[in-house]
Amino acid sequence: MLQGVAIRLKCGTEVHLAKPTRHCHCIEKAHNSGLDSRCGGENQGFYDDKGNYLNRKEAMIYIKEQGVSLLPMSCGRINKSPYLFSEDVW
Repeated sequence: MLQGVAIRLKCGTEVHLAKPTRHCHCIEKAHNSGLDSRCGGENQGFYDDKGNYLNRKEAMIYIKEQGVSLLPMSCGRINKSPYLFSEDVW
């Protein structure tokens, strides 16, 4: 099961934060820790109960395999893209 959000920084460090946080909180934590907090969208993902980093695409496949239902967006639609966002699950 997904445990929270994660980012991979350009220096290779991963920052993990437990749900229900967002990726911006990981970036803020890295910045406040004195790390270069720059990371592109391709370096934003999630981590599972074993601590494995999953990018957004891998995480979408993972939760579908787990049978997790996505939450609707504020407009009522469900994310149909191949990329998972934290708002989809918490």
